[in-house]
Amino acid sequence: MAGAGRTDFFDYSTFSPLYTNPAEAGDIRLEGRSELQYNSEKAHDLVNAAEQCLIRRGQPGDKGGNSVALELNRAAILENFMDDEELLFETIDLFLDRVSARMTALKKAVADKNPDVFMPEAHTLKGMIGNFSTAGAFEAAKKLEMKGREKVTAGIDEDFQALENELELLAAALKAWRSG
Repeated sequence: MAGAGRTDFFDYSTFSPLYTNPAEAGDIRLEGRSELQYNSEKAHDLVNAAEQCLIRRGQPGDKGGNSVALELNRAAILENFMDDEELLFETIDLFLDRVSARMTALKKAVADKNPDVFMPEAHTLKGMIGNFSTAGAFEAAKKLEMKGREKVTAGIDEDFQALENELELLAAALKAWRSG
């Protein structure tokens, strides 16, 4: 929604039927905080609720030859989408369709050591990933975002590689779910 001075990027009122605008409802929790701060806390609560959506199976270098794979907690993810499988699969399709372009842009910004570009790219990826998980890829994107906010470029190549690896696991798990 475009508007002068408006700074929110996502309308959380469309995300959950339980959402009400605290300012309109006279919510005392809003006291001393802006609506944007309150909405950010609401979003954080939603992300924390999804935290257990991934279970890691196997470990890198297992002697038994097991590869690292993610097993999605489908019930928890589906619950976050209000049990609307059509909406969930549409979101998975959008994620899989768009994540490559976002990673390409992030890779260039990381190679250029440009925190003013890699920070918002990492933030966008973190938000995309957060629909499905707050582990692995989410944490890797968050780490890059925080380094960008702090204008730190040390170690970002390794952080990008970690994100790329974690994202590969997430994408494989989502593709398997979507096709199966």
